[in-house]
Amino acid sequence: MALELRRIRRSLTQFWTRIGNNPATPPAFGQLSEDVVLNIFILLDCPRNFSLTCRAFRALSREPRFKAHWLIYRYGHRLAIYYGIKHFPEACNDTLLNLLVRLGAIVSRYLAQSIVQSHVGPNMEQTKTTPTAFDVALARVPFSGYTFVVNYSWQRYGEIWTEGGANDFGLFIKYTGYRSEIHRDVDQLRALITTYGFAPVPFPRGPVMRTMIILAGEFPDIIRDFLIVFHIDQSVRRRVWDSIFLLLIDWVYQPSELYPIMQNRAVLVEAITLVLGPAALGPAAIEYDDKEIFKSTFLEVFTRYPDSLPIAVIVGVLATLQSVKLSFEMEQAVQEMLRGADKSKRSALVPAMKQFLQYHNGSPNKKTSLLKSITIAKKNPQL
Repeated sequence: MALELRRIRRSLTQFWTRIGNNPATPPAFGQLSEDVVLNIFILLDCPRNFSLTCRAFRALSREPRFKAHWLIYRYGHRLAIYYGIKHFPEACNDTLLNLLVRLGAIVSRYLAQSIVQSHVGPNMEQTKTTPTAFDVALARVPFSGYTFVVNYSWQRYGEIWTEGGANDFGLFIKYTGYRSEIHRDVDQLRALITTYGFAPVPFPRGPVMRTMIILAGEFPDIIRDFLIVFHIDQSVRRRVWDSIFLLLIDWVYQPSELYPIMQNRAVLVEAITLVLGPAALGPAAIEYDDKEIFKSTFLEVFTRYPDSLPIAVIVGVLATLQSVKLSFEMEQAVQEMLRGADKSKRSALVPAMKQFLQYHNGSPNKKTSLLKSITIAKKNPQL
């Protein structure tokens, strides 16, 4: 509570200074107008803590207007409604959703399709498939919120289902042409974003993340519209790391199996940097430790691989990632993994990490020999 109060006071001082006043004499909270409080509210990481500071703020934080502005400021017009459902499902009635739309929030056709497919009323039915976090949140959305999304989507897009019954995420993957060149249609790909408001949330099950990484290498302008999804959602972030490790294994070990543009190392690194590296997230907060996700996913991926995977391939994956600007020091992460490594899980992991650290800390000649060992690993799977 005390920490949040300090954050509120700091936000107040910043806003007070921004409008041209003396930062040394900010007013008391009780003297502030609702509009000023709103400007403070949208700067906070956790609106719930704001509501606990006093009764007046609690009442204001329940106002749909405050939630709507916070979501727009935090996640942008393309993602505000999706994250509204995730953060405030019970509050996502027709009033809040209408306010969001009036503020410019986009109701994407894919989000409407996902809601129709998932929503089954106040009590979610049991199915054979384990419900996702979005399914659980959506089951708590008032029925008026569900009907608002459906009615608005039909008015804006007409029939929300395509002739083949595919949703927009399926069409997005199809039009990239990475799985079948005959379906490649970049104009339709862009139309899904500009005309139908596509953003890849909720993220579906299945191996679709690799397509997103390849797309970042070939059409970075397309992927930039929703980069924030790959950064603030922890479950998606794990899938990003998992796909990057698998992609790099293929690039080091069997590059001819990759989509042609990704066989170029510079393009590969640029794509990974765009999807993984620091981005202009604006005010959205990252609520996870990326280094911990890197470490756990690395161990999971390489533990799944057979022992026949060459040590040089593992070293090559780590060496390639050195070219990517990360939010943490990879050398430190590898050292931490090495200290806690379970040697019984995979015999190649420990020597591979030791070899990487040896070359990382070595002379330029040693680093050159590391690159040579990666090249040899591509040709000789017995290493």
